[in-house]
Amino acid sequence: MRRARGRRLLGSNEARSALTTVIVAIDAVGIRGHGGAAVLCELLHWLQVVRPDWQWHVFLLHREMREFDEPVSGRCVHFSSTGMGNGPLGRLLWLNIVLPRRVRKLGADVLFSFANIAPLLGEVPTVVYCHQLNAIGATRITGHGPLTELRMRVLGRLMLGGAGRSKTIVVQTQSMAEALAAADNRLMGKIAVIPSGYRTLGTTGLIHPEVRSLVKGSSSPRIVYVSHPSEHKNHEVLLKAMPHIMQEIPSARLLLTLEAERPPNRRYAGFVTHLQSVAKNAGVADQITWLGILNSAEIHYLLTEADVMVFPSLAESFGLPLAEAMAAGCPIVVADLPYAHDVAGVAALYFQPADPVDLAERAIEVLRDESTRQKLIAAGAARRGRFCYADIAERLATVLSAASGADAQPCH
Repeated sequence: MRRARGRRLLGSNEARSALTTVIVAIDAVGIRGHGGAAVLCELLHWLQVVRPDWQWHVFLLHREMREFDEPVSGRCVHFSSTGMGNGPLGRLLWLNIVLPRRVRKLGADVLFSFANIAPLLGEVPTVVYCHQLNAIGATRITGHGPLTELRMRVLGRLMLGGAGRSKTIVVQTQSMAEALAAADNRLMGKIAVIPSGYRTLGTTGLIHPEVRSLVKGSSSPRIVYVSHPSEHKNHEVLLKAMPHIMQEIPSARLLLTLEAERPPNRRYAGFVTHLQSVAKNAGVADQITWLGILNSAEIHYLLTEADVMVFPSLAESFGLPLAEAMAAGCPIVVADLPYAHDVAGVAALYFQPADPVDLAERAIEVLRDESTRQKLIAAGAARRGRFCYADIAERLATVLSAASGADAQPCH
């Protein structure tokens, strides 16, 4: 068993047993934004709440290489940035040469590899967080183009290689655990399923007036899809469902969290242009509101103002907007896929992911049948407790403690 560093005894007036200070290195190099950044920010807040005597050393890409600021800090959280992991070769050098040296210099008890891939070699016990379902074997979604396909295949091999050398692999859903085990059955006994949750920080204030105006100015009912642009997000089926919805409910409006006026890069611009063409061909271009890229407060506000969230994504390691919709009291219509059942359970209606007519019928049912709507909202409220980050952080800290070999006691 590794010797835990910094062990100290509390005074008798604190009425607590001895606590062990564990030094945790968190490799988040490779996280640029989107759901991964949201989960990282929440975990860094709550991990220091549930383990205030631990030390957390977080490695990130340089600020200009990512879409998010440094997450909330505290006396026990320290950040270091690098530009080395921004490309494929640099990432490999970072993971297998530079990172192990940095972790060893820190005297870390455990490495938490947050960005899917763990070092192939290293002296420190490692817990790897796998949240890229699209890179794993039979779950891979095709149609991304040859370079992206190659990148996903390489990523999948690296994920499995690092996972095999790790103490524990953390995934967010049972379907993700099954996908990993199917790709390599030797991993089965090392997988821990710990969900993500709804964001608990910044859910009030920080709502830009133009966002509030766009949402309030949209006709009802409001159909929302919270998603960044990517082929597997399956926006097209939703756009093609809109004519069927509007035949029954002409005032229905679709609100998308995509930036149409100032896309951040060429790939993003091409994706939005394609969706605009699909909407025009479907005759629904005038029924779409392009909200732009929203922060967490704006997403929460949007979901509280929506009549239904439709989530047609073909592949998710979790599906963060599903948990956020349940927390906001927004009924859900979602693709009938394993990840969605893992997260939403009975708090959603399900449709065949390639069938716009089926999607439209489920959405119309929620929008027209108040009893169905209230049933879904109540089921979501009952289910939201499993997605509380305080509990999620406690479960993750327990896994990290076991991997480090420390006998750390919870501190609340």
